[in-house]
Amino acid sequence: METKKRFWMQSRPINIGLALLLSGFVVPVFASESMPKKNGGVLPASKFVGRAALGYRAAAQAPELCAKLFCYCGCDITDKHHSLLDCYVTDHSADCQICQDEAILAVHMLKEGKSVAQIQKSIDNSFGGQYPWSKPTETLLEYQKSLSSNKADTSTAGAPEKSNEKETSPNQLKPGAKPPKCCDGH
Repeated sequence: METKKRFWMQSRPINIGLALLLSGFVVPVFASESMPKKNGGVLPASKFVGRAALGYRAAAQAPELCAKLFCYCGCDITDKHHSLLDCYVTDHSADCQICQDEAILAVHMLKEGKSVAQIQKSIDNSFGGQYPWSKPTETLLEYQKSLSSNKADTSTAGAPEKSNEKETSPNQLKPGAKPPKCCDGH
């Protein structure tokens, strides 16, 4: 019996992974920063339902675009996010309508052939007024400065006004504003 087993293994190409699995040998697999993240690291839409799943699916389709958009839900302070993409590499967007709507609108516009600058302007105009903080954060100011250099006017209609002062004290909510439930500490 032993010779038959050896003959079979020597005469056939062996799938090393299958052989290790059959032998009961366990090989740990570790994620590495050098390994590329599929879909920009966006969590799989299959983990979510409804509009959240649509948002995650949209972000996975265009992670490079989401990385160029500002998220106006307030997560730049509450979660230290720098772009809309940051909302989708965690479960943050699962219960945030602003995050979901931004990603869905952005991908819809991309499929229509709109430029990144046009998409940024539309997102800024549509969601900037929902930004809950009384003054722009350094993250928002950096985003505004990074807007396409071919725009003559980099201010956006719905976005909070730019401020030259550095943020020295904790930012306050606008009077009467509440952060979305994704950003209020739940």
